[in-house]
Amino acid sequence: MSSKAFIILNTRVLIISGLGSRTDIATLKGDIDRENAPMGVLITLNEPTKEMLRETSLAGQYKYSSSISFPKIQILSIKDYFKGKRIQLPTDKVNPFKEAEMVADQVSLF
Repeated sequence: MSSKAFIILNTRVLIISGLGSRTDIATLKGDIDRENAPMGVLITLNEPTKEMLRETSLAGQYKYSSSISFPKIQILSIKDYFKGKRIQLPTDKVNPFKEAEMVADQVSLF
């Protein structure tokens, strides 16, 4: 019997206090690639610039399962945090739609 475990072992987090720029996202993307991390989060005091948002969207998606994916890099400003926005992360909840193990030992139906 085999099972699949979807666990994020090392998500990278970068926190910046000044004005952010596209290079902050590029640095985080490089860290993710170098460390083989599935995702990265940039937390910032200020709102992200258009260039930062563009670079984030170019980073692509982290494929958690065949039907669930998350942005590979996410930005969370402190303002958004206090408005209730949260980072999208996979959960460890049990999947109610777990795939049954395939058994092919039957020669015919009848």
